[in-house]
Amino acid sequence: AEWDDYSIEKVARFFTLTLLAAIGPVFLIKDWNDLGRFWNALSFLGLILAVDALLRVPQSDELSRLTGFGSNTIALGRAAGVALIWLVILGLEGRLHFMGFFPVAGIAAFALLGAGSRGPLLAAGLALFIYFVFLKSNFYQLMRFMGLVAGVILVLAMSITWVPESSLERVARLLTGTLGSSEEVRLQAYLASWELMQNNPLGLGLGGFASAVELWSGEVRVLYPHNIVLETFLEGGWLAGLYFLGLVGISLFRGYRLGSTLRKAEPRALLSVFVYMFLNALVSGDLNDNRLFFATLSLTLTLGKVRTHSPFRGGSVNVG
Repeated sequence: AEWDDYSIEKVARFFTLTLLAAIGPVFLIKDWNDLGRFWNALSFLGLILAVDALLRVPQSDELSRLTGFGSNTIALGRAAGVALIWLVILGLEGRLHFMGFFPVAGIAAFALLGAGSRGPLLAAGLALFIYFVFLKSNFYQLMRFMGLVAGVILVLAMSITWVPESSLERVARLLTGTLGSSEEVRLQAYLASWELMQNNPLGLGLGGFASAVELWSGEVRVLYPHNIVLETFLEGGWLAGLYFLGLVGISLFRGYRLGSTLRKAEPRALLSVFVYMFLNALVSGDLNDNRLFFATLSLTLTLGKVRTHSPFRGGSVNVG
């Protein structure tokens, strides 16, 4: 859009690191074992961040919200949310014993709450809801899920006094539907984006929001709309926005087909984690902050053509 610092950095990252996140999984993850290792790696990194956040609890009087290794609170919340989703799915599939589940899941849940980031918290709940409703989990899994959730809630209840007060207040506002300054600024950004995109069908270019909208949050200028759909339509144009929505729709369909056809943890987690990433991308960050969304989008599109053995014909069937 303009040759300012943000636009230059945005373009440079989008066509390097973000592009790598989108195309890398096509070459690195070939089957469900690879995908399982990918979920394990993401969860392990999320738990490392969560443990560092837990170690910061003695300093919680000096901290408004928990972070891990100097990252921002949203990064901690997103990473802890992925770990929690994968751990719950492993527990539901019987691949993680209760005694091993509660310590690690409790740490992930504590970090998710302590970060005070409402997007990851709400998205994690919706992702697990989709796991049950759309992937048709059975009664046994439902009972197991209730036991796992009850255990995690108990762990949180026992440790809630350690959570920074600011984080608890933010979560309380989410539960009561109260808008804070963060929500109000995002609503202003959404309205400004909607008005601009109607009159600019060819788009404003990468960084166009920052060039066209003078929006400030406290002392910090808002450089992007915090909604990946609005950002794509506004800066890339209507054609890019429609193409993007088409990819998301195809990914949702293929993720559902895979999860409902292949009754195993890895493909069933694919839809849940993709939805989790997409929901997060709708409320925070810009294109380059959502590289994990592009990675899961790529995985859902490419792994959606997996062929699996058919017990009825002795051959293979396309479940993509």
